[in-house]
Amino acid sequence: GRFQDQLIDTMSGRYNPLQYLFLTYTMLLTGLSLDDPTLRHMLRKNAILNPGHFHYYIYYIGSEGKSNLSPEEKKSISESYFETFNLITLFLNGNDIQQLAQYIVADKTVFNKKNDDSNMPRSYVYYISGTPGTGKTSSLNLLTDFTIRDEFQDPHREELYQSDDKLSENERKELDKWIERQFKIRNMQILETSFESCIQLVDRSSIDPICFVDNEDMARNERAKELLKIYNKGLVKGKVIVLEADMRELFLRLNKRNPNTRSQNFNYPKSYIKEILGEFERLFPKKDYKYISTTGKRLPAVVKEIAHEIFFGEYKETDLLKILDEVSEER
Repeated sequence: GRFQDQLIDTMSGRYNPLQYLFLTYTMLLTGLSLDDPTLRHMLRKNAILNPGHFHYYIYYIGSEGKSNLSPEEKKSISESYFETFNLITLFLNGNDIQQLAQYIVADKTVFNKKNDDSNMPRSYVYYISGTPGTGKTSSLNLLTDFTIRDEFQDPHREELYQSDDKLSENERKELDKWIERQFKIRNMQILETSFESCIQLVDRSSIDPICFVDNEDMARNERAKELLKIYNKGLVKGKVIVLEADMRELFLRLNKRNPNTRSQNFNYPKSYIKEILGEFERLFPKKDYKYISTTGKRLPAVVKEIAHEIFFGEYKETDLLKILDEVSEER
């Protein structure tokens, strides 16, 4: 029909607006079959060109009765469509589709009431944590379907890309104060947005600064006490996802920022990288948190893993304020 003709026109370059829609907007696909090779081509093209962009696909399971698909079959279909076409599959019957349509056109007040009645979170917050060089910011730049919170609100300062031993005591203290202000502003923005229906992805957790303490000048508990002061209006809970990479790869990635080949002049010596890796595992033990390795992986693959955890993983919030309290009481 007409839709297929438009897709064919897109393939031949005569209907670029449709391609633009697939690449730019989040779409809900209904009444369409993935047996259509032209639709499959368009979706696959989007998945390759824009790996952090996802569409929703209604898999019709009948007018109202139970689906003939087993849970295992649904999981297999969902995983396949996600991996190949960047699709989030919704298995819906006729009544489900009708309710979904009503929610889509409902005004904010009605929608929020339905949301509250369902006893589900109104906002989902994901903190993407990890050591420098693991690909957090680069990955978030490609995840276009979500509300993204940068690590800092103001332009990044040059001192951020120097290891502690290259900064004077006054420079470190002044930089720490600047970082604290940035995190306070960002936490307020996350809190305000959490009253809306959305998914927020945050570059670094609000308690990550604990991992960058210079033990010679400040203990972890002192930094935690400072952070408690700036979060006096509360700290937004969320799920923590930690990106990691092995020390050798981090060393190579980080020191691209400093081309000097003499090891004593590296911005990020191996001793520093080893220490910071240990601090993150101490703050977020692997047995309790989702870790995603970026070692040897291209950026699109990392982005896909983060998105998979968001769409398919269990949403388990971490009480970051409680962790701060516990660290502040360390002896």
